Amino acid sequence: MKRALISVSDKQGIVELGRALAQGGVEIISTGGTFRLLQEAGVPVRPVSEVTGFPEMLEGRVKTLHPRIHAAILARRDRPDDMAALAAHGIEPIDLVVVNLYPFSKTVARPGVSWAEAIEEIDVGGPTLLRAAAKNHGHVVTLCEPEQYDEFLARWRELGGIPVEWSRQLALAVFAHTAAYDAAIQRFFLRQLDPAEPPRRLTLPLELVSGLRYGENPHQQAAFYRDPLAGEVLQGTPGLAGVAGDRDGGSSPTAPTLPVGPISLVGVKQRHGKELSFNNIQDADAALALIAEFAAPAACAIKHMNPCGLAVAPTITEAYRRAYESDPVSIFGGIVALNRPVDLATANLLKETFLEVILAPSFDDDALAVLQKKKNLRLLEVPGLAALAEAVESGKIRPVYGFVSPWAVGKRPGAEAGEGEQAAARKGEEAAAGQAASGWSPLGTPFLDVRKVAGGYLVQQPDRLELDRAAWKVVTETPVPDELWDDLIFAWIAVKHVKSNAITVARHRQLLGSGAGQMNRITSARLALEQAGAKAKGAVLASDAFFPFPDVVEAAARAGIAAIIQPGGSVRDEESIAACNRAGIAMVFTGRRHFRH
Repeated sequence: MKRALISVSDKQGIVELGRALAQGGVEIISTGGTFRLLQEAGVPVRPVSEVTGFPEMLEGRVKTLHPRIHAAILARRDRPDDMAALAAHGIEPIDLVVVNLYPFSKTVARPGVSWAEAIEEIDVGGPTLLRAAAKNHGHVVTLCEPEQYDEFLARWRELGGIPVEWSRQLALAVFAHTAAYDAAIQRFFLRQLDPAEPPRRLTLPLELVSGLRYGENPHQQAAFYRDPLAGEVLQGTPGLAGVAGDRDGGSSPTAPTLPVGPISLVGVKQRHGKELSFNNIQDADAALALIAEFAAPAACAIKHMNPCGLAVAPTITEAYRRAYESDPVSIFGGIVALNRPVDLATANLLKETFLEVILAPSFDDDALAVLQKKKNLRLLEVPGLAALAEAVESGKIRPVYGFVSPWAVGKRPGAEAGEGEQAAARKGEEAAAGQAASGWSPLGTPFLDVRKVAGGYLVQQPDRLELDRAAWKVVTETPVPDELWDDLIFAWIAVKHVKSNAITVARHRQLLGSGAGQMNRITSARLALEQAGAKAKGAVLASDAFFPFPDVVEAAARAGIAAIIQPGGSVRDEESIAACNRAGIAMVFTGRRHFRH
């Protein structure tokens, strides 16, 4: 190894690497800031312009895009004609390329970043160098991440060179690196352009978080990957467009700090317990999706990706107590999510039940001391929940209908800030509660719902709430009593998170019964009503899809249900409406179905 080209954005470890190479007799060529850093550290280094005979130009846009660089990288050492061509032009081969790329993702995540700033962070020369070296990996070694430096130096010192087998692995890392980089740029353009039609090609970069002990069952291997562009928590405008701020990059001065994408397991801090399993992660994801719908203190319990407990209350302790009472049998071995910090009182309730995982914005020290006594209990702090809780508690955003997260229904939370008048709040609730972003922007949707099928993938926009009461229709002679509207909204949110066919029964912002995953709707209704028992009298019932027959209404009437909410749209809607009228039940049509499979 005689010559190396080093040009990095992330300078971590580069002086140590450069010094070791120089001590080993390797000539170093470098550019811009990397050249200056190495030179100031006393590492012998040549500027790339000295090699190319051409100065850097266009404010650094063109530095290494030159035949004297790329021929030196791409020449095949075992091809006499390649080496003769180099000799004819006085070009010496480059044996090592150390490059990492402009921090595009970090730049576009910065609040208020302009389009011009984002475009300048699209690296051209870096990916070109990396791809050239990786293509010629039989003769050139490529390092694209600081984490590779130590192993490279150890192998080089021990063996005096790098085996082609490992060089091939490094090439694989390069192509994964550049593919992810280009995917981030595509994601950014999709955010801004928000095309109405699905993009012809969709690239989803994934980064390994960890291997898992096994998958859904012990005989299945599994791993957990993260989307590196999900789960960012930013102030104001995320990138150039999103839940707050203007599309041209201007950020609202009142825009709250909120998660860009879904509140997720990305970036969680595990405070206690063994590693998460495949099933833990699936259930935890379902729990976060549900709890993120609420701005008021709320708690939910999940088993096999279905809610078995859910409640909203004035305090988080009361919310958990009532969520537990939703179904004290099914919660055993389940996962609990809370959207407020866990205090000692709540911890003392939580410790009484065997749980797999607890997710929360944070845990008070005394609460942590109580819960950490349970050896296998996993405790996860979720930054997105913390951001949402802080925004609500500080008054930066106001809940929709008094308890629902405006972010969850696709509102622009910045519009809520500073509206102190009840009339303004009501205006926001009635007119804007369902204003979700449209199009295929992974941010605007936010982020796409991707499911694997044999031979391909299904991609859709996530199922978003639309809580615009002005667009809902009361279709019965009996009106909805004022005191039941909150319960209808609550039950409607809950049923969206239950596997279809789905029925929920609720009262006083508490889930009383849930019928999930049945092949016909009446069986789901019977399960939910049976679970609710006597509490069903005066409660409300929600269905994720229309009633094909009036049998669900008839069962609800026998149980004493006071109001029903469902999408409507059946050819037999009139039969269900007539059954409601006979029983004195109010029924609301939302016009939106919420199947979940």
